[in-house]
Amino acid sequence: MTFSRFILGFFFSLFSFFVFGQSSGRVCIGKIPESNDEPISLHNANGGARVFDFSVQIDKGDIKKISGNESVLFEDLETNAKHLVIIRNQGKITESFWFDFETYKSNALCLWFKPLYEAWSLWKIEDSAHICNCNTD
Repeated sequence: MTFSRFILGFFFSLFSFFVFGQSSGRVCIGKIPESNDEPISLHNANGGARVFDFSVQIDKGDIKKISGNESVLFEDLETNAKHLVIIRNQGKITESFWFDFETYKSNALCLWFKPLYEAWSLWKIEDSAHICNCNTD
C-alpha cells in the first residue's frame, strides 16, 4: 500500500465518521430457560436439574446477569472492532469467544443459549427475534 493510498483511506474514514456518524452495535441476550428435574431429552431440553445461573460480559464492560424473565441488551458497541464475549455460570467462566459485526453484516445481534447442548449461538437479530426480544430498532 502506498502512502498516498493510506492517506486517502484515512481521510475518507474520517470524513465518513463526521458526515455519517459512528454506527453503534447492539447485542441482545435472550432469556435463559428454567431448568427442571425431569430427565433431559430431545423433548425436555431444560431437564436434568442443571443450574443456569448465567452472566455475560462484552469486552471490559459491565457483567450482566441473564435471567429467564427478560432479555438483556448491550449497547454502544463499536461496529468496526472485534469484541470479546465472556460467559459465566455461577461466576465461573464457561465460554468465551471473539466476534465482529462485519461477519454478520448487521449492527444488531442476538446471543442465545441452547439448553440441550449447553451451547451459545450468535445470530442476526432479524433471524432470532423470537428468541431475543430487546428493543433494537
